[in-house]
Amino acid sequence: METRDPTHAAMLRPFAETLAEVDKGRVADTASAKLADLVAEVRATGKKGTIQVTLTVSTCKGNDELIQVSGNVAVKRPQAEARMSIFYPDASGNLHRDDPNALPLFPADQATGAIR
Repeated sequence: METRDPTHAAMLRPFAETLAEVDKGRVADTASAKLADLVAEVRATGKKGTIQVTLTVSTCKGNDELIQVSGNVAVKRPQAEARMSIFYPDASGNLHRDDPNALPLFPADQATGAIR
């Protein structure tokens, strides 16, 4: 693997310029649009998300003097926490919203509003 001489770093073309030309700018445009959507989702959920731009670089078949570059943009959207409900299990494993083992707060005749 060839390493570049650090003194020639100033001669390197900015990455953003190259990215802007991959697939006639479509990869950069897609990344921009998906980033804006992701920012909105992160703000709405308060959760983090990620965006990944992948460039695949290879030589052209039959001509190693030409380089072909393709790009892909992948987004991992923030996941909102699922809302939960509390239940009480009974001896058979069934779930109930009211504790099946609790004594009633009011006797049955008072719960219905009946007068004794």
